[in-house]
Amino acid sequence: MADVEEERLLAAAPKAKTGKSFRALTRNWTWCHFSVFTLTFLSYALLHACRKTFSNVKSTLEDEWTGLCSPGNTSLYCFVEPKQTWMSDPLFKDGDEAELFLGELDTIFLFMYAVGLFVSGSIGDRLPLRAVLCFGMCSSSLTIIVFGSLTGWLKFYRPPFYGFIWAINGLLQSTAWPSVVAIMGNWFGKHGRGIVFGVWSACASVGNIIGALLVSAVIDYGYEVTFLVPSVSLFACGVINVFCLVSHPSDIGMTLSEDTESESTPVNETEVGINKEDKENQVKDNLTNLTSILSNMEQIPNNW
Repeated sequence: MADVEEERLLAAAPKAKTGKSFRALTRNWTWCHFSVFTLTFLSYALLHACRKTFSNVKSTLEDEWTGLCSPGNTSLYCFVEPKQTWMSDPLFKDGDEAELFLGELDTIFLFMYAVGLFVSGSIGDRLPLRAVLCFGMCSSSLTIIVFGSLTGWLKFYRPPFYGFIWAINGLLQSTAWPSVVAIMGNWFGKHGRGIVFGVWSACASVGNIIGALLVSAVIDYGYEVTFLVPSVSLFACGVINVFCLVSHPSDIGMTLSEDTESESTPVNETEVGINKEDKENQVKDNLTNLTSILSNMEQIPNNW
């Protein structure tokens, strides 16, 4: 009887959910799920593409700021004689100073980005996530254009100005990560979240690849263009998000539970009735066994 009781308990025990593939999870998605996944993926990928641009053109910036004419430098002064006239007052005396300043710009950006993450998270809890994300994307693209394109075209080379603009850029770009993660969390429940976010988090690597490809494609037109193209793409994506990105299902009248799949899967009423009946029978059997044990205990003194 113990074996029968053990089998019955095992059958009544809740079964753990098994993992599903990414393709199986997407079968229950609506078009809103796909649009949110795609837009947030593309948004953060383009932000990384803009960051990659700066690291890829450092050697060109170094030549520009020091007046050196290395192979591949397309600056005007490298093709005008005499070169001493155009390079008499460079921003830095040698490449070491320029390299040190580029490292300082990286430090400023990363520090302000880290500080901005704390601030942006609090702002995202108080303001609409879509507004925070789109503002950060569009304003960041404008600061990058000012930093890399306008200063080069206007020949306005001032280290304090570069540092200030790049610090502002770090703060603005920090608004993206908390916003896109919160939006993704609003749309995708706990079940399958690991594989969904595992695929989605490839956006950073994809963005680095896009940035490298864009730089290699337009570097011959000058480093100013390499800053301009990704920034314009980022600005355009921010405008698209204003009209197309839905930050929460409730914004369009949808209600989703934490586990999206559990709500979209129909409930089998027959199975529910069978499980309820099994539980009732189990309770009855347990009471019968308890009564039998108590009656046996009462007979023990009589046997003595």
